[in-house]
Amino acid sequence: MVPLIATLLVAPTMARVPAVPLVTHSPYVSAWSMADRLTDRWPTHWTGGTNAMLGLVRIDGKVFRWMGPNPSLPGREIPPLNQTGLEITATRSIFTFQGSGIELQAEFLSPLLADDLEVLARPVTYLRLTAKPIDGKTHQVQAYTDWSGEWVVESPSSLVMASRHRISGLEAVSIRAAEGKPLSRSGDHTRLDWGALFVTGGDDGWLGGHAALRGAFLDQKPPEADDVRFPRRASDDWPVVALTAAIDRPRTFAIGFDEGFAVEWLRRPLRPYWNRDERGFSAMFVQALRETESVRNKAIEFDQRVAAMLEAAGGPDYVAIGNLAYRQCIAGHGLVQDIDGDLLMFSKENTSNGCIGTVDVTFPAAPFFLLFSPELLKAQVRPILEYASMPRWRFPFAPHDVGTYPLANGQVYGGGERDETNQMPVEESANMLLMIAAIGRTDPMFAKPFAPVLARWADYLRREGFDPGEQLCTDDFTGHLAHNANLSIKAILALRAYAEICQQIGTPNSTDEPLAKQWANGWLQKANGGAMTRLAFDRPDTWSQKYNLFWDRFLGYKLFPDSLISSELAGYAERSGKYGFPLDNRANFTKTDWLIWSASLAESKEQFMRFLAPVAQFLRETPSRVPFTDWYDVSTGETRGMHTRTVIGGVFARALLEQGP
Repeated sequence: MVPLIATLLVAPTMARVPAVPLVTHSPYVSAWSMADRLTDRWPTHWTGGTNAMLGLVRIDGKVFRWMGPNPSLPGREIPPLNQTGLEITATRSIFTFQGSGIELQAEFLSPLLADDLEVLARPVTYLRLTAKPIDGKTHQVQAYTDWSGEWVVESPSSLVMASRHRISGLEAVSIRAAEGKPLSRSGDHTRLDWGALFVTGGDDGWLGGHAALRGAFLDQKPPEADDVRFPRRASDDWPVVALTAAIDRPRTFAIGFDEGFAVEWLRRPLRPYWNRDERGFSAMFVQALRETESVRNKAIEFDQRVAAMLEAAGGPDYVAIGNLAYRQCIAGHGLVQDIDGDLLMFSKENTSNGCIGTVDVTFPAAPFFLLFSPELLKAQVRPILEYASMPRWRFPFAPHDVGTYPLANGQVYGGGERDETNQMPVEESANMLLMIAAIGRTDPMFAKPFAPVLARWADYLRREGFDPGEQLCTDDFTGHLAHNANLSIKAILALRAYAEICQQIGTPNSTDEPLAKQWANGWLQKANGGAMTRLAFDRPDTWSQKYNLFWDRFLGYKLFPDSLISSELAGYAERSGKYGFPLDNRANFTKTDWLIWSASLAESKEQFMRFLAPVAQFLRETPSRVPFTDWYDVSTGETRGMHTRTVIGGVFARALLEQGP
């Protein structure tokens, strides 16, 4: 039986999500369709800037658009094809169009296969175009697709260059930043200002001004020569690189990106993982082209496995939510290999502060990586462990981050390395111990080299964890909070996790497991608020999601009774808004990752599906056209500002629980 692959439908032929992933590989190589139809607006970088791609198709002499708005060609209007369907799987976004007797399918495949690191690491998206008649007649179909210089620069005023290449017998064209220096900029809402975009797979490739190349396709008169007026500003007649091809069979264009260096780790510039041996872009691109069909077959099989897993755990809505989250979660990272051969993976904290390697960004996404690839979770916690083991990190608790993307040269959040101002001591220390204990289930000795720093963090939690003082937690947008009951749960579970880590690495520890049990019993009394437990120990008539209980269930510690979970879930259901239940009593917003962590504790699949349905409805109806947000208003469905973040991997929590520790 073929596993179900679900979509979010608002009409029988139209899927609607706030943003559809098109080209997704890293925080810099990113393009989304943020509209109901692919022809409504230009593909967009997650920051909101344009990454223009124009897709045209000539059917029996008449030209239509299938991607991008009507281009600014004086006196020329190009009608859109009718978009009749959209299917989103874990690795693919498949658009279907109809018009003039044909059905056109455009499939964007970013093969971020978590079980195949070599393929996952390649910055190559495949665009597959297929045309078939639907009127019983024979048709002549040619396609044109172009990519603008906006892909490679932060500002349209920056200079770009374009070139031709021969790669494995195929003609490729590229466009690159003329002046950008790798790793020369850092920050949150930043785009790439270096590197080169390569495209190949057409019958012909072209480079030049947008008006001339698009007009030539409309007039069926190939340009007599390339426009070689480079370097020039990306806004100077909007230069593009273009491919044309007859669609007499399925045709695949390959979109590749060479960014030179991916991140800087402790002042060492590191190349992306795919180029760790410095074999170069051409060799990687050739291999990606040679393996086009085998990679696609792997991706289809992978998509089916993911869909079947999600369907079994939570039904069709869960399939749709998980599929939309999958590429976003992986593509928010940079993947490299350190000089000693260690795999390192760095998240970018998109739309919040731009930090790199943030612990409380890795932690919400941990269910995704524990489910699909514990090796990639190890690659994310390893930089924190190494950094915290250095003399320069002088605090007894875990760091928040290791810099600002792409420069991982030391913490910048709060007091940085200077003082404890606005740090997250209990939060990050507990996060690390919980993740490392989970990693130890498959690699028991992983923690051994870092035993001293883990012991310091556990000691800090023994002093400060049960009843935390006034400090930030991961939900820092709610401000400082003392006596945080949910944070206390995390500290209690982390202390129990430390006892497990000690067992894994062979270090005697006979005290922390009974202490965690003692604390859990004390917590039940201290947080008792009647029908629901309190937001803070000293605040009666308050409540909050106790999403950290997820780790008690996942790791099988059973420090907290099932009756607590049942009463909490009943309270969430009573307080739910149109699009889900709030984070706590203070505001009407929720966090998507935490909501699904909490909902994953449901006693049955049916109960979980009831909690999930409002989230699926949110995706169908939100007015905020941004990639999957993790912070939104449960009444209006409007994002509160954070989106395109890797934390969305937290939606896989229920699937992880179904698999077991």
